[in-house]
Amino acid sequence: MNPSEYCMIMSTCPKHADADRLAGLLLEARLAACVQVMPITSYYEWESEQHKAPELLMLIKARSEQYDAIEALIVKNHPYEVPEIIRLPIQGGLSDYLAWIDEMSR
Repeated sequence: MNPSEYCMIMSTCPKHADADRLAGLLLEARLAACVQVMPITSYYEWESEQHKAPELLMLIKARSEQYDAIEALIVKNHPYEVPEIIRLPIQGGLSDYLAWIDEMSR
């Protein structure tokens, strides 16, 4: 089991209903093993204006080979014109947890 075969993908949503829907779609398609959702406050500039907005951060645990399919699913089903989608490699982890990712996301 090579930890570099796994990744965590970060994305944000404006509403709980959006995050719930995306998490359900990812799990149903077996693209992710786990999706954690937590409230955050985002500060950013969009269309030449500064914004401060409550959002929900999604932490998606998956196999690296599933990234393209996860990105496509998020883009297709996300309410934002340009959703945040960032992939972070998992450099290490509990082997039993990584094995569980394998089992849940194939």
